[in-house]
Amino acid sequence: MDINLLVKEIASWYKEEDKPVSISKPILSDKDLETVNATIKDGWLSTAGPDISKFEKEISKWFNNSEVVAVSSGTAGLHLALDALNLKNGIEIITTPLTFVAPVNAIKYVNAEPIFIDISKEDLSIDIEKLREYAKENFVNKNKKTINKNSGKCVGALLLVDVFGHLGEYSKYREFCQEYNLKFVIDSSESLGSTRNELTSVEFADIAVTSFNGNKIITTGAGGAVVTKEEELSLDIRHLASTANTASRQYSYFHDRVGYNYRMPAINAALGFSQILSLEERVIGKRKLYKKYYEKIKDLNELSIFSEPKNTTSNYWLNLFYFDELINFDEKSGFIRALNEQGVGARDVWRLVSDFPQYKEYQKTNLDNATYITSQGFNLPSTSNLELL
Repeated sequence: MDINLLVKEIASWYKEEDKPVSISKPILSDKDLETVNATIKDGWLSTAGPDISKFEKEISKWFNNSEVVAVSSGTAGLHLALDALNLKNGIEIITTPLTFVAPVNAIKYVNAEPIFIDISKEDLSIDIEKLREYAKENFVNKNKKTINKNSGKCVGALLLVDVFGHLGEYSKYREFCQEYNLKFVIDSSESLGSTRNELTSVEFADIAVTSFNGNKIITTGAGGAVVTKEEELSLDIRHLASTANTASRQYSYFHDRVGYNYRMPAINAALGFSQILSLEERVIGKRKLYKKYYEKIKDLNELSIFSEPKNTTSNYWLNLFYFDELINFDEKSGFIRALNEQGVGARDVWRLVSDFPQYKEYQKTNLDNATYITSQGFNLPSTSNLELL
């Protein structure tokens, strides 16, 4: 494999006038700016105002009309989800090693502990068979609670991540959680607009969380949302996100729990409301871009592209490519660096969270599949309106 020739080939796919091409650039319209300016003129800058509830209602439409709480970030949403479900203080939470670090950090925020299970190459989610095998060998039921024989601690939840916008087999995870009396939380930060069998993550999860960071398919600048079908749980999350203030309607201050200042400001919600109205168009754009990339690489012997799992419609948040021949870390780093020097905003797949010094001592299965993806994979620019030559 000639790396230099491959870099030259990929760089030729992009218009020179578009370079440097970002990995995932926010798309802002005149309508977006008008909506934000109107909110500013109305004086709604902080964490109150009609734009927040308007945005929450639009998010709800994309999640099967579920309950929605807009928050300051996807990470904040994950923290709230685990706290509201009482998944803390020594509880063990099953999760993936192949993810941005945020969901695993949220586990530690609540003083819980991760168990890392390998992924499936088919959908990039936790390998359900490896999960079942691990549970069969290590979990026992005591008083309707699942206990890990290795640690003697209670296993409380499965925290799944929709990697690069792709969805796992939700129904199988749900069955697993019911069998072992676990809560089911899905980090849908990357998958807004994606479905499996025309259903979204909240149809299967106790709580789903999404993100509107600047690199997501729609953005509020910074922000996220917690989504659930349970109204009482939604009210509790909103309470926690509002510093657990019980007396706000009395224009006073009484806080009955340790809460968080995780509310979304109105100025961010106004941008989100305007952006989400074009979500369908953006999903279509990302899916078209995937098809163009697929056509580009189908005759290349060096590369493959990850395609959506069966029975799913993916938003292809970031397109994942991987080398067909094994490549070492230094070679791949040089390849990605060379692409960026050519104006192509390529980036590496995340390092495995289980390899980070703060997480490497936690329980894990064999991680061969996750190791393969992180060692051989990389992302190319995936903005929904990107045009290739």
